[in-house]
Amino acid sequence: MICVFAASIALSCVCVADSDTLTILHINDTHSSLAPHGPRGVNLRGSIGGIARAATLVGMTRASQPNVLFLHAGDLFIGDPMFNAYFGVPEFRILQQLGLDAMAVGNHEFDLTPVALQTSLDTSFVNGITYPLLSANTCLDSAGVTGLKTYIKPHLIKSVGNITVGVFGLTTPETNILSLPQPAVIDTALPTILEEEITALTTGGCDVVILLSHLGAALDQEIAASVPGIDVIVGGHDHYAFATPIGIRNPAGDTTRIVQAGAFYENIGQLRLTVDAGTVRFLDYALIPLDENVPEAETIIPIVDELQAGVDQIFGPYFGSFYSEVVHVFGTQQDELALDLTARHEATTPVGLLVTSAFQSLTGTDIGLTVGGATAQPLPAGPVVGADVFCMLGYGYNLDNGLGYRMATFAISGLDLLKGLEWGLSSIELNDEYFPIGFPLRFTYDASRPPFGRLDSVWIGGALLDTGAVYSVTTNEFILAVMSGFVAPQLGMEILNPYVFSDTTEYAVVRNYLMTVGVYDGQANAVPSTLSLEQNYPNPFNPNTKIEYRLNESGNVKVSVFDLLGREVAVLINEEQPVGRYAVSWNAADMPSGMYICRLQSGNGSLVRRMLLLK
Repeated sequence: MICVFAASIALSCVCVADSDTLTILHINDTHSSLAPHGPRGVNLRGSIGGIARAATLVGMTRASQPNVLFLHAGDLFIGDPMFNAYFGVPEFRILQQLGLDAMAVGNHEFDLTPVALQTSLDTSFVNGITYPLLSANTCLDSAGVTGLKTYIKPHLIKSVGNITVGVFGLTTPETNILSLPQPAVIDTALPTILEEEITALTTGGCDVVILLSHLGAALDQEIAASVPGIDVIVGGHDHYAFATPIGIRNPAGDTTRIVQAGAFYENIGQLRLTVDAGTVRFLDYALIPLDENVPEAETIIPIVDELQAGVDQIFGPYFGSFYSEVVHVFGTQQDELALDLTARHEATTPVGLLVTSAFQSLTGTDIGLTVGGATAQPLPAGPVVGADVFCMLGYGYNLDNGLGYRMATFAISGLDLLKGLEWGLSSIELNDEYFPIGFPLRFTYDASRPPFGRLDSVWIGGALLDTGAVYSVTTNEFILAVMSGFVAPQLGMEILNPYVFSDTTEYAVVRNYLMTVGVYDGQANAVPSTLSLEQNYPNPFNPNTKIEYRLNESGNVKVSVFDLLGREVAVLINEEQPVGRYAVSWNAADMPSGMYICRLQSGNGSLVRRMLLLK
């Protein structure tokens, strides 16, 4: 396998006479996905991606080819338990080891405010800055963010062999809405910034000008078609994997090529250009999958393994192992991307239906709701571990337990729900960020019609939506915040009775839901590794709530409920039980509102959880 991989690298090492060759390696939207993922074997180790495979390819390319430039098009933050445990520091540091030349600033870099980004960078580059973050449209002049100027620059001019390369970065203006950059601001005056940056790089003697873009493919193509002077746009944000570059004729009559390499270290793009007497020509391109044909670098494997162990040490007491315990087994891959959004049809995704079914099951509301941009990865066929579920959901952080967005509920009139669905469909020509997915919500639409007139019909369960009715909805706190703070004021909608669960995250809800709809029947890790008592859900509740627990030893088990005076008010389980996963419900209809304590006792320990009954 190693020989096959080495041969594929060697094939791209064809000499080009009388000119210099520049090799650009590029990645984007890695989201701290440092460990391999995808289909898992009996040892539960992933078979796709991982920064150790990226290290192998980068190292072999540098060893076999001259003039190598290594670029990252942004979004290193958020999306994997590794980030929630380490806040991006290991990835920044490993990329230093791999010789990264520059990274664009992505929107997710600001998800935890500029303070978190500054702290991560200060910690990562304590021994010196080895590569810049690039964003020519991120304004850092306000008090509180000027320290980021140490790391974030508008552009980089670098000599790569005999070639002078200019790279400038741009960040999507959506960051101002979807993230938390304030008091930093993402400037939307892109035409002016583009002119300034291209002028600075060309007058600076650059042979090759590269836009390192975290704008998304639609804006990248618009720029390529309207702005001369850019040789290559290395893109990110959409998670698209372009097998071949998109070539667009610019106003000067030259071709600007756009590349993007997917996400999560699943591929590395390799673009080669020749530079001869000021003329830049396209030589070849390969989108190289980081699969089992690419060996993992032996120097990086123990680093990643140690990081995984640390994740389980931090979060394991609450949710069990993220990497060594099976949550569910799927017969086929559950896809995340909605396809053919602009066709006239009813569209959804298997992952979206799974998530919204879990949401609706949690609370019993009329609708479980998410959007395409709130999920990030498919769930692979075969055994799925907690890290797969977390990465499928992808985004979010909360101060209660650090594991993703918290759950939320609200109510909305049928008429306002229609407005919200139309808003979600208004930008589907660009991407699926706001594409609505619900259960048991269904709708058909016609994307050829103008925005806010695309819906054909909407059903809730088996009934047509009633514009005069009020519907209850379960979602996550991000979607509630966007609807309450941005969509509703824009469209004149009213969000009724918004509520955010203080200690129930979407990761816990979907994970627990998967554990109830199927059990892994293979040999690896069928036995829970620890005794655990999950947080009840819903919580707060009225009057019913569900309590799940896992036993790693057989024996007598007692699950009981106490009030704050220490009085036992209910015994839910008191019997011999074998190793396994269990769930029990408590109906507190006869109990007064207040805080209660659930206690799990078994032969090898005792665990408690607080539960809040609100009537």
